[in-house]
Amino acid sequence: MAARVIAGLVLWCIGWCAQGAAQDGAATQGGVTVLGAVRHAGAAAMPAPPTVDALLDAAGGLELQAYRFATLLLRPAGGAQPPYVCVSPGARHAALLIENDPVLRGEQAVVSGLLSGTLERLPALAPPFGRLGSDRSGATLLQPGDLLAVPQRTAQVYVVLRDGRVSILPHRPERSAADYLAEGPADRLARPRDYVLHTPEGHVTALAVEGWNAQPTAVPPGSMLAPTATCLPVPQ
Repeated sequence: MAARVIAGLVLWCIGWCAQGAAQDGAATQGGVTVLGAVRHAGAAAMPAPPTVDALLDAAGGLELQAYRFATLLLRPAGGAQPPYVCVSPGARHAALLIENDPVLRGEQAVVSGLLSGTLERLPALAPPFGRLGSDRSGATLLQPGDLLAVPQRTAQVYVVLRDGRVSILPHRPERSAADYLAEGPADRLARPRDYVLHTPEGHVTALAVEGWNAQPTAVPPGSMLAPTATCLPVPQ
């Protein structure tokens, strides 16, 4: 009887280990990675359908403190060679959200990839219904090797200075974009009218900070105010 029990345990262990190895193989060959405020972070097999929502479900869903609208979909770009003197605003914003997050800040390889141009940020979530000129087909489909990072809710706003350095300011709901720019170091800011607002989900909004009829621009937490540019300098 004891021999049968032992044999059964051995067979169960072999099957369990084989299943785990198969899952690990799926994650490394054609799989994706999920980091941050999800219930089960780590390597994962490609979900079906290959969407961000399906991957979040496969990771057990979001944790209570997750900042869903700041979900970052990152993909290897390749071809960038150091020294890399500037990066896209999307990559710069993603690096700021990661390196200032209490859980993700340890992912220095991801931050280095964004600031060296070897990782790029793609739209993670479909535009909401009602956004002018948009529909639910705007979400990016996952590819093998993609990385999904979910930051926690933040109470910060990032203001990029002329030299690429960043002033980190506390978020307050009553403040507008003009208020944050007025609080930054005036001698190191670009002209206020040259700034645009990058929201956590990756949308870009022009600012109206001058003129008698200018309306204050609301700033969600985790937003980045940066000079209008296709490439932002990376401080060395």
